[in-house]
Amino acid sequence: QLIQTSNDGGDSHKKMTQDEVVGQFDGCISPENEEEMERVTAESVQSIQASNDGGDLHEKTTQNEVDEILFGIIWKSAEAEVVMEGLEELADLCSEKEDAPYALIVCQGRRLAAVAGIMNKWSRNPAVLSQACRLVSNALSDDQMSAANTVGLLEIVLNAMREHPNEELLQKCGCGALTKFFIVEGAEEHFVSKLDGLATITAAMQHFPCSTSLQLFGCRAIDSLCINSPKSKDQLVHAGCLERAVAVFRACKGNPSDDAKEITALAHRIMSRLTTTDE
Repeated sequence: QLIQTSNDGGDSHKKMTQDEVVGQFDGCISPENEEEMERVTAESVQSIQASNDGGDLHEKTTQNEVDEILFGIIWKSAEAEVVMEGLEELADLCSEKEDAPYALIVCQGRRLAAVAGIMNKWSRNPAVLSQACRLVSNALSDDQMSAANTVGLLEIVLNAMREHPNEELLQKCGCGALTKFFIVEGAEEHFVSKLDGLATITAAMQHFPCSTSLQLFGCRAIDSLCINSPKSKDQLVHAGCLERAVAVFRACKGNPSDDAKEITALAHRIMSRLTTTDE
């Protein structure tokens, strides 16, 4: 019962000490069963500790933390700075807290819909949109989303990039978010055939040629499309993806930085994929 109470919540969010557990057995331990009760008590302590350290209670605490930031702070606030800081905090949690399912929780139903609603609400604020795109980029993964769940948010990210073409951070974070969409089966086809999203990526790369981080995110997005949507090769070339790959390859070749090396490798792979003749 104690362990069940701990899992159900309430005061049990406070860690129960061994003395508290042992205290529950006072009066029921007799000389005949004292050894057995000590063993049961030790197992109870271990179970409660495991519940506090992980498992259901850990996940519930994580959900509460996400909801407090997302709904208690971001959704209710009318201050752009507060909204931006809340989104930034969630994005950091999704990328840094590997021992807790923050990213998975953010991607669940109403929470992802809330992120989309926040982006629509603050559609004229590029700073807020940048952090929202960063959150999407850090939260999405192939085992968390389906194409049906991503389509609406994909359009919102693209619209944000198109409405604010001169905002470097937003363009970079937007490209990062787009890359994650393409790992979801079906999303890349929608992106290429219906949304004309390729031009948004190449425009961002062309507009900020000196931004290494943006070029990196842009190359990752194009490379992901080359891998997941091989039938779209002609559209990729027509949209200027090959031209961008050649340009960044030349610009970064020989640069010793880690980002430049990754850009060079990605650009080379993009050029190979887009110039190879199909058998």
